[in-house]
Amino acid sequence: MPALTYFDKLFPPAALQARIAKAHPDKRGKGVLLGLTRPDEVGVFWRDELDKWFEVGDRHRAIDADLEKRLQSGDWDQFIQAVNELQAAWFFEQKLGHTISFRPAGAGRSVLEFSFVGPDGAEVFVEVKSPYDELPEDDVVLLDDEGKFRQSLKKAYKQIPKDGRRTLVVIAWEGFPVSGVADALLALYGREPSVTFRAGTREMTDPRHPERFWHPGQNRSLCAVATLEDGVINTRRSAILDSVWETGKFPTQMPTPEFRYMLRTYHNPWCTSPPLDQRIFGDWPQFVPDDAAACMRWTSDPRD
Repeated sequence: MPALTYFDKLFPPAALQARIAKAHPDKRGKGVLLGLTRPDEVGVFWRDELDKWFEVGDRHRAIDADLEKRLQSGDWDQFIQAVNELQAAWFFEQKLGHTISFRPAGAGRSVLEFSFVGPDGAEVFVEVKSPYDELPEDDVVLLDDEGKFRQSLKKAYKQIPKDGRRTLVVIAWEGFPVSGVADALLALYGREPSVTFRAGTREMTDPRHPERFWHPGQNRSLCAVATLEDGVINTRRSAILDSVWETGKFPTQMPTPEFRYMLRTYHNPWCTSPPLDQRIFGDWPQFVPDDAAACMRWTSDPRD
């Protein structure tokens, strides 16, 4: 494996291999450790990205004893939550160009992941959640992606401030869920994610989904939810499988693999705090209120 400054600082190669050798084959932690050393192109890309995310944490001195313990625990739930906190911070700093500050105060004694000042000069407070750590192992099979998504939101909402500050929850998905957009729309807005205006208030046109996270009487302190997805695309393995499936032959030319991100932001039309400046998210797709058309609309194709 090539030397990776910040990855190797947290996971020295020799120590990592020694931990793998000692790990019990039936323990979940061994899967995390093996994932960090997998030799294929997915592993190479992932370690490279991890190094970038760890660099942000190291530079901001955000990798304290608690975060380092979670990263090195060997437990997948703790590891992926800690990784995604750093990934989101890296994305907002490096991809979106915001100057971030780690660990601002949230509701009560809670501490959020980071904050930044938007283009309009207003500070935005961010909490990051990963659907995986919200669920006991025995219950994972009982909830679909929509259920995991909503459960993560409920936990995050307890931590965000309710005092008029602008707030954003980032839900970090692993890979690119095929149903990701549909699950988010269903969990947040209900079966029909459109809005109508009546007597100066916004009401959902379809009230059939009582568990939707947002409506005029519920969870109005949260300005927006963003989903951050990542994954390696155009791998040799996927190219071979696709070609054999479609033609019965191995491909004559291999694609160039790449690590890709996707950010989608869903705005709360009933938020009691000032809305987030849409410029925060650059050209990434956003689902926003359209006052003129009295509905919600995408600013760009969410499938891109």
